[in-house]
Amino acid sequence: MINDEIKKVTDTVKDTLLPINDEFKKAANTLKDTLLPDNPNANVGKTDRIISVGTGAYIFFKGITNLFSHPVLALTEAGIGAALLHRGITGNCSIKKIIEDMDETEEPTVALAHPYPSVVTPL
Repeated sequence: MINDEIKKVTDTVKDTLLPINDEFKKAANTLKDTLLPDNPNANVGKTDRIISVGTGAYIFFKGITNLFSHPVLALTEAGIGAALLHRGITGNCSIKKIIEDMDETEEPTVALAHPYPSVVTPL
């Protein structure tokens, strides 16, 4: 008798939650495909993009809210936040690209011998 009641409750919970779970899965797949589309020219990974969008939005809105109390700091924050938002949305980071290009074009350094060998004087 108690087992029948437990089974009824679990069936009711399953029937209630399964459609909601399916809707969450549909919404998550839609957001994943539209918010962060794959970009063949991207040099930033998905995790970095998500973190950049979150921190960029926070810093941008923090700068906007401080615009009248601290205008110079607020404009700086808004600019940094906008740059992070751009990095996260497009998946392209200009600074990372410059650093990678410098690493590729950098010539290997060769250790040169000193032109004047050290002189050892006997005691």
